[in-house]
Amino acid sequence: MVSQSGVERNSINGPAISRLLYQREEGSLEHDSKLERLLERTKNSKASRREELETRGKD
Repeated sequence: MVSQSGVERNSINGPAISRLLYQREEGSLEHDSKLERLLERTKNSKASRREELETRGKD
């Protein structure tokens, strides 16, 4: 289950993640483990949220 604070935290990080992705594409940012962790956490949170909504729909 995704807590409300987790959803809010990811929405706040959205612009920062987008900026880091852009910098990486432009070549001004080398491999960044912090960026990779943020992307993975965001992806996992979205997947968990989707599963939670699907489960609610089946009830």
